[in-house]
Amino acid sequence: MSALILCRSPLAGSPYLTGEGIRIFSPEELSFYIATHIQELDGRFMNLDLCHWIDSQANMHELAVKLRRLIQDRAPLQIFVGTLLLAIGYLSRQEVHEIVNAIAVLAGKGPGERRKMTCDRLLASGRYQEAIDGYRTLLADASEAGANPKIIGDLYHNMGTAYSRLFFYKEAGECFEKAFQKNASQTSLRAMFSSYYLRGDLDMVEIQSQRYHVAEEILESLASGIRALAEGTDLVSYGVDLNRMKEAGREEVLEEVHRLEEAYVRSAN
Repeated sequence: MSALILCRSPLAGSPYLTGEGIRIFSPEELSFYIATHIQELDGRFMNLDLCHWIDSQANMHELAVKLRRLIQDRAPLQIFVGTLLLAIGYLSRQEVHEIVNAIAVLAGKGPGERRKMTCDRLLASGRYQEAIDGYRTLLADASEAGANPKIIGDLYHNMGTAYSRLFFYKEAGECFEKAFQKNASQTSLRAMFSSYYLRGDLDMVEIQSQRYHVAEEILESLASGIRALAEGTDLVSYGVDLNRMKEAGREEVLEEVHRLEEAYVRSAN
């Protein structure tokens, strides 16, 4: 496991080996594994080997009995996982509730849909670079498989959103343009022009407005939103400001990043 996890129970003498080959040494690590691998969980996770490990290595005998009974009764995966996580107590009830709901939603979804939902969760949780990597892989697979253009466009839009949250407005604009070319969504088109305005690239605004026949009032609406944002932020030299704040302390940077990204989302809609 790559993260530091506070374990209240003794480490197991023999680890539990997941399907990906990850070694689990404690119930807390098992909870963390589940929370970070939701999209990879399927019916194979409900197995007697896991029950045996919980019984013999984690010394949670009553839990092992409950889990064996759930396997015997062919309970849904989300019930099995929820019972396991609540008994361990490492995650909050709200976190367990969200995981259980996510597993229920994933049930019956194809591999592509599951992977997209994973990328969307990474985007929503602020893990932007991981989301970008995931969307890029999905786009390669979708293009090769000849997927519906709208699906490809929506993937490009989400990847553009991830780039914009990292303030890579050039890359974001390119993604939003590819999105619009595929899904013909006005949201993608407006996001593309917002990216140009945020970069201060008015030449590209002029070129692309003629190319895509964008009405002047739409451009003025976007520009007005960006100008309002610029009153409290120097958009051209934002990188210098963020570097300065980074030296001052991580928390300050994150607060500014969240403030800017929220303002960006409002201006793009």
